[in-house]
Amino acid sequence: MDKSIVSIVKGTDADAMVEEVLEHLGGVSALFEPGATVVIKPNAGHVYPPESAVNTSPEVVAATIKALRKGKPKEIILAEASAIGCDTMTGLDSSGIKAAAEAAGVDEIRDIKNEEDLVKKQIENPTSDIKNLDLPRFLLEADHLVNVPIFKSHVSMVFTCALKNLKGVVQDLHHYVMHCTDLAAAMMDLGDLVQPDFTVVD
Repeated sequence: MDKSIVSIVKGTDADAMVEEVLEHLGGVSALFEPGATVVIKPNAGHVYPPESAVNTSPEVVAATIKALRKGKPKEIILAEASAIGCDTMTGLDSSGIKAAAEAAGVDEIRDIKNEEDLVKKQIENPTSDIKNLDLPRFLLEADHLVNVPIFKSHVSMVFTCALKNLKGVVQDLHHYVMHCTDLAAAMMDLGDLVQPDFTVVD
């Protein structure tokens, strides 16, 4: 298995940091071709304000959108499914992500919980009790997926970051089933089906 390339920068200006991270990786043009459809997946799983650090920093989401826009994509879609019992759009609004994404020029914001066009994908070698997952067609058909999680502690997983953030691409039924089995193994199985091209972590 190929190792991932990691670029680490420090600072307080999200725009400058995301730009520098991309420069270390060859620039946005080295990662994404012009005319591509790009889906950005932040963490807006719960209804909390930005200063709580429960959800992805809105500044990092905005910086990522602005940086990707320089690669001349066809469209940038922000997509999320919040935790069970939480309303996705309320979470995006309270976290500041919705306003930040719109100000940065995102083309569309989609609530995965409300998606009806789903594709059943089989897990070839499951390590949990989950054998298949229903995933949004628009996500599977996008040219690129950019994962924008928050690095934080987690009651079930010790900490949560890039892989755990992908759980927000499934609807509530799968959320529930994943928590009823070996959650770590279920996350690995989901990771076999959904693999981001690029991850930005604050």
